[in-house]
Amino acid sequence: MKIFLPLCFMMFLGTAVSGQSMFKNLTVVQYGDSIRINWTLIAGNTCFDMHLMRSQNGSDFGEVFSVPGICGGSEDQYYDFVDNNNLVSATTYEYMVTASNGLFASEVSGILYINAGDVSLFLFPNPTQSDIQVTVDNKFTPEFIVELYQADGKLIQTTRETSNLFTINTSLLAPSGYLIKILTEDGDVIAQQFIVQ
Repeated sequence: MKIFLPLCFMMFLGTAVSGQSMFKNLTVVQYGDSIRINWTLIAGNTCFDMHLMRSQNGSDFGEVFSVPGICGGSEDQYYDFVDNNNLVSATTYEYMVTASNGLFASEVSGILYINAGDVSLFLFPNPTQSDIQVTVDNKFTPEFIVELYQADGKLIQTTRETSNLFTINTSLLAPSGYLIKILTEDGDVIAQQFIVQ
């Protein structure tokens, strides 16, 4: 399934590799069993088709999606694409956006894709020495209460998340084992242990 939607915010700022910038804010994150790519077309850049290009483990880039040229844009345009086309676990995927005139390209941004299989909750990296990325299966509607417990069962944090993909800051946690428990809108409870080193 491929989704293409305008977005109203970006999560990571980057720079274009061309002398004249046409694209910015290329972001690549794992989103469940897919990879989500966001980018911005800078205002005033018009009438070139955009091509989202993907490389696998350092191979040549090939097109995975294109957007017809947009003429007359006076404001930045935000784009979002979800790639789940033949993704292979433990593979590094790199993405960039190019213009059809061949003169403009975004920076290259990559990710190590890990297929979590048929699990409801995936934590990466686990064990961790920094933040931990949490992926909740897309079958659950995003609006979660997230509880974090110490190994002795003491509740130490409760938050509300509105996305199937979010990050937990572990920098203030002592090295130990922890449990993350997620309560869904529909009353489902999913949990998994993780280790902070």
